[in-house]
Amino acid sequence: MSHAPTFSIIIPTYNAQSSIARALESCIKQSFNDIEILVIDDCGSDDSVRIAQAYALRDCRISIHRNPRNLGLFQTRLAGERVAKGAYILCLDADDYLTPTACERAYEAAQKSVSDATTLQSLPDIVHFKARYQGSKNASLLENLKHKARYILPTQWSAKPLRDSEIAYNFFLKSKHFPKFTLWDKCYKASLIKQALPYFEDIPTSLNMAEDMLKFFVLASLARSYVSVDSRLYVYCLNATSITQNPDAHTKKIRDMHHIIKALKNLSEEIRAPYAREIAHTMSDHLRALIVLESRFDSCISTEGGGSTGFRESSATESNTATNATESSAFIAHAARHLTLLARFCVALLAHLALSRFSTAHTARLVLARFSMPCLAISARLCGFSAILGSLSYLCAYPYLYPKFWQAQALDSSPLRRANLSREVA
Repeated sequence: MSHAPTFSIIIPTYNAQSSIARALESCIKQSFNDIEILVIDDCGSDDSVRIAQAYALRDCRISIHRNPRNLGLFQTRLAGERVAKGAYILCLDADDYLTPTACERAYEAAQKSVSDATTLQSLPDIVHFKARYQGSKNASLLENLKHKARYILPTQWSAKPLRDSEIAYNFFLKSKHFPKFTLWDKCYKASLIKQALPYFEDIPTSLNMAEDMLKFFVLASLARSYVSVDSRLYVYCLNATSITQNPDAHTKKIRDMHHIIKALKNLSEEIRAPYAREIAHTMSDHLRALIVLESRFDSCISTEGGGSTGFRESSATESNTATNATESSAFIAHAARHLTLLARFCVALLAHLALSRFSTAHTARLVLARFSMPCLAISARLCGFSAILGSLSYLCAYPYLYPKFWQAQALDSSPLRRANLSREVA
């Protein structure tokens, strides 16, 4: 490619052989052709890169770059951004895909937002679009329902253009629920990304959990302009094997969130943007609450640096909060699972009775059709109810997850501290 493209689409790739072709096809078939497609290989062990190489032979816009070692999602995205040549950078996960007009619609919105669209300098720093959420045929009904429920509340949306400090305030402080910080439902001007890169030089840790929050905190604090497209241009697909979906990876999640809390504090002092310190305190409180919720999977969590099994919260109050916070929702979810098993047992029992009582298979099928479907419907609703309960930590502000308000105060800033912080920021 002889000239600088308008869009650089960065695809971090690690063991994604089942979906990488779909992601690449969605890029190749974009109605907006002035793009480059950067596949960043994070040293996986499957055939993802071989598949990408086959596509690169057919389309010169595709190039493949390999990390020197496995770096994790956070650093792999940064590696792609360092070599990107486009005016705008768009992040695409290898297990997701773009709609055919994604780049075209995003660029049209960017051009319409300025009076002089002939110069790249005048285009907005962030173009925000919407996403739709696609389940998986290989996942259970419960996992698909969780996938839908987890994203019922979207990223904080603004139909009107935003300027300067309005951007960070809109995403981090305006939300009444625990906001989302997805990087992939936006594209960013390359100059904004390059400006943000130095802030991440001292974060060598392999991050896979909440890394979006950290990165978008810097981007939103530095951005000067924002526009949105009221269309679903990105398709976020359920991947039951990802670290964010895997309950067995909770120790890694907790470790990542501890690192993010530290990094938020340090970066808020470096950036010195309006609301930066208030945002860092607020997001750290949210992350501490999530750490407590993740702790429900671990019977023994040690202090940071004090053992190899994970982290133990320093105060007994937070440990008690972890127990009390999940007892009620866990009990209901546990009951729902048992009722689901009961419903399945009823279906099996009906099948046994039908086959033993009626002489013909046709009559047995009629009986099953009449009585088993209501049981399955009840089972599906119970699974959905359990999924929603399990997603509450993502759907509402964390103090409401706790049965007693004062137990949440161990994780939240005191009203006095928050008031002092607000005055200091102002």
